[in-house]
Amino acid sequence: MTEEERQEQAADRADTNPDAPGPRPTPVDVYVLMTIETGLVTTADWLAERVKRPAFRAATGQGWSDDVHRQVVLLAAKDSADPRRWKFTGQRSAPEAAEWLSLRFRNSPGPFRTLAEGERQAVENVARMGAELIRRTLGEARRTEAVPHPCPLPCGGQLVVEGGDGAPPVVRC
Repeated sequence: MTEEERQEQAADRADTNPDAPGPRPTPVDVYVLMTIETGLVTTADWLAERVKRPAFRAATGQGWSDDVHRQVVLLAAKDSADPRRWKFTGQRSAPEAAEWLSLRFRNSPGPFRTLAEGERQAVENVARMGAELIRRTLGEARRTEAVPHPCPLPCGGQLVVEGGDGAPPVVRC
């Protein structure tokens, strides 16, 4: 949508009941949501490859007459289908990836090893970057921008404007 179309749609929806059916503009750009989803799913893929224990396997061609063999085959099937395992295929979403990463971060039990410090930092960085991207998009993040003109005082230093988080902007030299 162009900026004009967004403003027109927002104006059309501004005076209606928020529970009314119909499309509404998203509070965050869809591009931002897709970027965050890609980051979370990619991080979950990367981390699962590193920390997930391979599923237990058992030969299945020996029939069910042997009780021990049957128990081993069932154990292997349960281990392979464990819902705590991250799936590399199928529909994967940002909420699923965030939940899975959160569980790994909290060392929840499952077919995984404990995260190394570098892996924990990588998960923290992805979460921090996603939150920062949303805050910027919503206009809640404090930003700093250099002003292209020098300070009018005799120092002639670099001017910097800080603002964008709802607080009054400040110019510093």
